[in-house]
Amino acid sequence: MAETEEKSLHSRLQKTSNALEVLKKPRRGKKKLTSIDDWEASVAAILNRYRTNGLLYPINTSG
Repeated sequence: MAETEEKSLHSRLQKTSNALEVLKKPRRGKKKLTSIDDWEASVAAILNRYRTNGLLYPINTSG
């Protein structure tokens, strides 16, 4: 049981990470995220979708 839950959590974390990476890439026909509010809303939606709120923390790699 614990092993199954661990695999499920790992899968959800991987899907969350992948979805967050996709946000950074420009995509044809998709709204461009230009404000902090847009970014925060998009990230919150992804975290909620995969039930990973509080499990991943942003790392600033721009500096």
